[in-house]
Amino acid sequence: MVKEKANYSTRSGPHQSIYILTILHLKAKTLWVNHITAKI
Repeated sequence: MVKEKANYSTRSGPHQSIYILTILHLKAKTLWVNHITAKI
């Protein structure tokens, strides 16, 4: 049981960081698009 729990936390670790990176990327993209449309 403890081994399974440790395995799960290490497996969800990288997945969580990818998820966070994706959110940050999307946020940056929207800001960039807003910046361009504001210039036009």
